[in-house]
This record gives sequence, structure tokens and C-alpha cells, in this order.
Amino acid sequence: MLFMGGRRNTADLANMRRHYDYNRAKILSEAKERHAEAARRSGLYAIGRDDHGLVKETKQLSALRIKVSSWYVKTGFKRDDWQRLKNMGWREVEAQLKKGGVEKKESYSESHVITAVRQLKHVREGYENELAKTDPIPLYRLNKTISDKGAQASDEDIDKLLFHLNDIACILRKERSAVKRKVGLGRLEWTIKKFQDAKSVPIGKRGMQVGSACAVFTSMRERITSWREKEIAGKKEFNHQRECSLRVERDSWLLSQFRKFESSTETVYGYALKDAAKKEVLEQMKEIIKDLQRTDGNIRQIQGRRPKKPEKLEKKEQDLQEQNELFESQRKELGKLMWANWEKFSKTQIKKKPTYLAGDYGSISRYVKNGKLDKAMAKTDYMILFSDSNKPRFIFDELSKDPDPYLEKALADFEKALTAFEGQDFKKAKEYFLSAASRMRTIVYPSR
Repeated sequence: MLFMGGRRNTADLANMRRHYDYNRAKILSEAKERHAEAARRSGLYAIGRDDHGLVKETKQLSALRIKVSSWYVKTGFKRDDWQRLKNMGWREVEAQLKKGGVEKKESYSESHVITAVRQLKHVREGYENELAKTDPIPLYRLNKTISDKGAQASDEDIDKLLFHLNDIACILRKERSAVKRKVGLGRLEWTIKKFQDAKSVPIGKRGMQVGSACAVFTSMRERITSWREKEIAGKKEFNHQRECSLRVERDSWLLSQFRKFESSTETVYGYALKDAAKKEVLEQMKEIIKDLQRTDGNIRQIQGRRPKKPEKLEKKEQDLQEQNELFESQRKELGKLMWANWEKFSKTQIKKKPTYLAGDYGSISRYVKNGKLDKAMAKTDYMILFSDSNKPRFIFDELSKDPDPYLEKALADFEKALTAFEGQDFKKAKEYFLSAASRMRTIVYPSR
């Protein structure tokens, strides 16, 4: 719907759209060049690979908060620290943003190299989707409509606008970025108050109040569009560098695995069966640890009760005893399961040598004994991933989730190899593993 003014307003919107699109393209281009230049000057320059197999200027992983050990990847992420931000006023947050940014909280994600590349790709796509959804034109229309009416804006006109502004406020309250959830929302609430105050002035005399509210509205729009886009542009480019740098590492690791599968097909099959048995036990352990966590939560909840009546105090003691007995029963169940399967984790089937998982297996029991159930669960998850990490089925399944287009031919050969491998047709499996490895070699070493 157009405002009053017909063609003139249509031209205004078109000019606004061209100006906005130009600025966005400029912001994205500058961010890309800035990060590429920083990579070239860092002394840690590297050539990465994007999801289409094209060259991307980036840095070495050590400069991108990523640690890699074979298939294991630990990735650092920085996010707005809401523990601190929630107690700050929006003007204070805005002042920090003007100086360079708000305080961040660093967290780490531990995963398989294939999963980690896909995770970083989804982070980048998340920023791209936010950019695609960010459009200042609807806000511009709302603002211009009421601004054009100025002093003649009626209470009904203002109420219609306030209805839309309150809807926008609900959206901003759910955002995770400080510039939107703190600064944008703060300025929006200020805008709403100013329009509400304008209603107290008679029609025909409220021009100054409406104009002031429109000015704050414009500043709010700038914060949640242009300001946020500048922030996203840098984050998107940084994460794209990380994604592309890690993808090179992943492809080299895939090549080494495909070669191993081709040269030691029967041995790999034997270990796959053995580790599948381990995984089955670990999954059972995981379910018991979940039960322990639920029971532990119930115990803490009961301990938090503060009954005053004697009968309720007695009920608390009964409930606490029941849950403690249940916890002990579950703990013993876990202990029996682990003891019965100790040989699977402490010895190999062939040479009877200790395995890498022996120490991890024992640590789960110690964590449970000391009440560190979260650590016990994390260690169990790690062991499940470890058991899967270098197995053909796991690798294929992970690569098949949102696969990179340039891996299509290698993945097709790998799928044929996997079918033959699982059917114990090792001769055919070797042929297709070799073909998949050859295709990966041309990707990892394109000039050879």
C-alpha cells in the first residue's frame, strides 16, 4: 500500500531501496576485503576451500580459534554476554557498540571434523538468512506515513502505528544480538512513549511531538538494520574463513581415511564390528546416566522444600529416602553393566593390548561416584563419538547431511564402497574405496 502522494512516494521508496541495497553491498564487500587483507598481513595466511570447492583466502586454523587433532575439533565461539548485558541500560550498551562492541562470552564446541565444518557452514548461513530477512522499507513506510500527517495525525493514526510497533517490540525481545534486543528495543520503547505522549496534545498542535517521535523511530530503524548489518558482515566473513580453512583439513583427513579403507578393508571391517559392540554398551550406559541425572534432580528439588507442618516434613523425608534408594539402585546397575563389559574397553580382541578408551571408561565410574554426572555424560558422548569417528558408515552418514556439491562424485563412489563393505564383498569395496580416494586426491592436490 502506498502513502498519500502517489508517484512521488513510489519514487521515494525506490530511491530508499537503491540506497539501502548499495550500502549493504558496500558493507559486505568491505568486510570481505578487510578480513582478506588481515589474513595476508597476519603471517598465518592460508588457502581455504568453500562449499563449492573454490579457493578462499583465509588464515591457519590456529589463528581462527580452532584446534584440530585428527578427527577431533574444538571450536571457540564468542557471543554477547547476556549475564552482564541484562543488568545494563540500553544507552550504556549503545555506547559500548559505538566504541567497538559489547562484552563477549567465549564458549567451545567439541565435535567431529565433518560435523564441525557443517556447523560453521550453518552459522554462516544463519547470518545470511538474517541479512535476507532484514528490510528497512516496511519501517520506513510506517514512519513516513505518520510523519507526512505531522500535526494532523489523529489518535486513531497513532494507535494504528503503536499496534505495529508493539508487534515489532515482541520480535526484538526474542533476538539474541545486543544491538537488537537491547539498543533497538530500548529506542523502540522510547519511540512508543513519545507517540503516546503526542496523543495528549490536541490535533493540529502536536507536530513537534510527532516529529520528535519520528526522529527516534528513524534512529531505531538504523540500529536494527544498518548497525546490525555491519556487525553481521564481519562475523559472517570471519566464520566463512573458519569454515573454508577447516574444510581443507577435513578433506585431507577424508583422503587419508579412504586410503586406509582401501588398503586394510578386512581389518577395518573387524574393528567396525568390535566398536559397534562397544557403542551398544555405551548407549545403554548413557540411558542409565540420564536416569541418574533425573533422579539427582528430584533429590535436589526435594531437598529444597521447606515444610513447616510435621506431616509434610515426614513426607519430605520419605520422598528423599525413596529417591536416594533409586539413585543407589541406578548407580549399581551402571556399575554392573560397566564391569560386565570391561574387557571390551580394556583389551583389543587380537593382541590384548590396552586401548585408548580404557582410561576414559574408568573415568565415567569415578565421575558418577563423585556426583559429577554432567562430566560422566560428556565422557560417554565422547566415547560414542570416538567409537564411530573413523568408521565408513559414520563418515558417509555425516557427509550426506547437507553435502558440499564438489564432493558429489567422491561421495557416490564412497556409497558404493560402503554397500559392498557392509555386504562383506571386500574386493568390490576396495575398488570403490580406491576410486573415492582418487577423486579426493584431485580435490586435495588439484595441481598433481
